[in-house]
Amino acid sequence: AYGAASSLVTLLLWAYYSSQILLFGAEFTQVYATEFGARIKPDKYAVQIEHKEVELPRSPPR
Repeated sequence: AYGAASSLVTLLLWAYYSSQILLFGAEFTQVYATEFGARIKPDKYAVQIEHKEVELPRSPPR
């Protein structure tokens, strides 16, 4: 009588635990790379860029 419901619960639990494992692995990888990984070194001809927000002038209404 509860076959379909138990299948749905099992599927939801599998999705939950799979996502937890994936997110834990991603966080572990980020921490490990920050602590022990190689830093990004710019190339010889690399140019540093700067991001700026520019406000455009408004056009008059038509």
